[in-house]
Amino acid sequence: MRQSRRAPPIINAPPFVTALALAIVAMHGLRLITGSALDPLFVDVGAVFPDRFWGWIGGSPIAGGYAPYGNALDALIPLAGTALVHGSWSHVLMNTVMLIAVGKPVYAVIERIARSRLSINLAFLGLFVVSVVGGSVAHLLAHYPDGPPAIGASGGVSGLIAGALMIQNGLPVRLLDRKFLTTSAVFFVGNLILAFLGPSLFGSAIAWQAHIGGYIAGALLFRYLARNLGRAQFHAGTRHDWNYDRLSENQALKKGAVCTGRQWMTIDQILKDKGFAIISVKAGETLAAAARTLDGKRIGAVVALDADGTIIGVLSERDIVRHVARQGAMALELNVGDAMTRDVIKVESTTKIDDALQLMTDRRIRHLPVMTDGRLVGVISIGDLVKWKIAETEAEAEAMKSYLSAQY
Repeated sequence: MRQSRRAPPIINAPPFVTALALAIVAMHGLRLITGSALDPLFVDVGAVFPDRFWGWIGGSPIAGGYAPYGNALDALIPLAGTALVHGSWSHVLMNTVMLIAVGKPVYAVIERIARSRLSINLAFLGLFVVSVVGGSVAHLLAHYPDGPPAIGASGGVSGLIAGALMIQNGLPVRLLDRKFLTTSAVFFVGNLILAFLGPSLFGSAIAWQAHIGGYIAGALLFRYLARNLGRAQFHAGTRHDWNYDRLSENQALKKGAVCTGRQWMTIDQILKDKGFAIISVKAGETLAAAARTLDGKRIGAVVALDADGTIIGVLSERDIVRHVARQGAMALELNVGDAMTRDVIKVESTTKIDDALQLMTDRRIRHLPVMTDGRLVGVISIGDLVKWKIAETEAEAEAMKSYLSAQY
């Protein structure tokens, strides 16, 4: 019996992102169809005029400029409404194609943060609108008290580009992270080049200040939205209706992986899966007793605790072997306190997995006590981290396989 396959969507993107792009295209089509009949409305709602805005702020017309806005609503609506007005088909298509391209990964991340489809859509729309407004404000500041009007959704697209670059560099990212600053500098330089080449390439000036303003606004808001993403998990009941993210919730949870970025997960996630049990010994116990504990629990190291439960050292198999090699069987009668490592390297439960792996590699250790607010909450081994990374890589590979095969 042949299995039916659902036809792939014409635009492979989240439905809301597609709808937003199509709405922008539809507004441009409506403007062309109606001709001059609705032009005054589109100009009032969607064109950012510096002279009209600053004239409204100052309470008097700018010399040689248009009449100021009549009230706050008239002045503020164009800051966001400009996303709906474009000068040509090439202008609107360029912005909407970029909106879809960079909106897909940004929407996927927001989906991990919000719990309902409505809140996901509102968060994405909010990010886009705030970026548009940020671009408009930058254009106004760059053209005080007068200058050319600005139209288009490029400020919103630039904000989404900032979010996509953050995702590419690995979240959660600091705004002053070197990688993000480098990619941001490339974006800024590219826009400065467009400022000089725009008139000859596109037949009109490029509102590059709006691009930079939208980029900065988008970066700030997206960083705020993703600040706790390291703890994000798949939300129950969430479904994906587009093929670039086909890894199911059950598959991901079974593998212990999260599809929101390989550098985002923290040590506490491993402890939640592994458990918070702590195998410990006393400093006064013999190495022979400690060796039996290691063998019985099938582990490679134990922590030594004092009477108050404070960690005072770590005893590993290596420590025991080293003393036996030097002193023979008599070394097994030594106390744990004489053989353990007292200069204990610890990590916080909020430490990223990649950072913990790097620490183990640099310090050539295989076990790390995990602390929360100065209290020992668990111990992780390099095997725990490698196991997690392998599961995560398998999950990402499966998601990529589904994306490439485009199974619907």
